[in-house]
Amino acid sequence: MVDSRARFEAVYQAHCGTVRSFVHRRVPPGAADDVVADGFVTAWRRLDEAPGDELPWLLAIARGVLANRRRGEARQLALRDRLAAGTVAA
Repeated sequence: MVDSRARFEAVYQAHCGTVRSFVHRRVPPGAADDVVADGFVTAWRRLDEAPGDELPWLLAIARGVLANRRRGEARQLALRDRLAAGTVAA
């Protein structure tokens, strides 16, 4: 566990700025920190799957978090539209 923690901290220190920049270009500033945090939580959970060059892997994780966020937002908008139209079953 100590080795995993040290490795994660090293990966975070080395790549957090790049991942943050990547995310900031794709979402509003208020949402970027949450996306970055979710991405690094996922990276921590899957640290054993990390390749030797972690940056592309981290960016792929961030893309996945962004995609999940967009899908969730689309579902929320669709629900609002259905509620506004009165087509939601009781």
